[in-house]
Amino acid sequence: MTLLSLLVGQRVASNFSHANRVFIAGDASHTHSPKAAQGMNVSIHDTFNLAWKLSLVLNSVSPTSLLESYPTERRKIALDLISFDYEHANAFVKNDQVALAENFAKNIRFISGVGAIYAANTPLTIPSSTSGLGLIPGELLLPTRATRYVDTNPVDIQLDIPLRNQFKVYFLTSNYHSALQLLSEICSGISAPNTIISRASKKSLHLPHSPPKVEIDEYIQPDRYIIPNLSRIFTFGTITQSPQRDIEFTDLPELLQPYKWTLYNDNLGENVSPTKKWAGKRGLGDGEVMVAVVRPDGYVGGAEVWGQGMGEKAVGWFEEYFEGVLAV
Repeated sequence: MTLLSLLVGQRVASNFSHANRVFIAGDASHTHSPKAAQGMNVSIHDTFNLAWKLSLVLNSVSPTSLLESYPTERRKIALDLISFDYEHANAFVKNDQVALAENFAKNIRFISGVGAIYAANTPLTIPSSTSGLGLIPGELLLPTRATRYVDTNPVDIQLDIPLRNQFKVYFLTSNYHSALQLLSEICSGISAPNTIISRASKKSLHLPHSPPKVEIDEYIQPDRYIIPNLSRIFTFGTITQSPQRDIEFTDLPELLQPYKWTLYNDNLGENVSPTKKWAGKRGLGDGEVMVAVVRPDGYVGGAEVWGQGMGEKAVGWFEEYFEGVLAV
């Protein structure tokens, strides 16, 4: 233990939970210098990470084992924070302005929050087997903009669907009609009565606890995204580069037709394009479908690209992901 760590109290608890019944967060689990205003920020993310998992477990939507991911994920972030803070506080002590600026610049993504990255840990974060994707499991959803088909408004996709403790499932295509057969196979497969998504969705309709109605609901209109008779834990979205005039809502697979507010036209340019930023260097060919599962906290849980004839494998991928996440 160094003199610096004694002076500024750099500590990380050995565990953030006990038997999935007692949890600690914030200053109770990690302490450091106040030099970069990370105390409250990281603490809020600790409790946010824990809160949505507790909600799913207490509502019997997820198994208790889901709570084991809380200390795994957040202790890693605490250690990353202490690593940054050690260099930052050290530069303060030495009055080394160059080192201070360099450390700040090197860690700017972490300081801002977007660089808080979770390691791949089944079941919540599964590595992609497709190289070149812009979406990286364990990282926050990349900011992108597209046009909503229903009202032609340009929106930030990562912000458009409000945080209501739901998993968001996105389907991306370059040419919608060439990918329609594969998209229909995947949607039909995951909505079959015996799948985990279907059974969990049906179970969610009878949850004992509903989110309380609040004033902001008048503006965010949660009923656009939580279809009352379908699911309270999933929202599905479709993003395509096909022109608006080429698609009717009735063209969508049955699973996606109720989600009119989450059909997006990727037509606002390469700098903000979800197809370009999310599919990354891999790109999307005609007939391919990219699927992305986004956790309730906005982190990418998994992302894959599927080609024609791979509908059954895609359905199996969904089943494998949610098997350890949802209790059915």
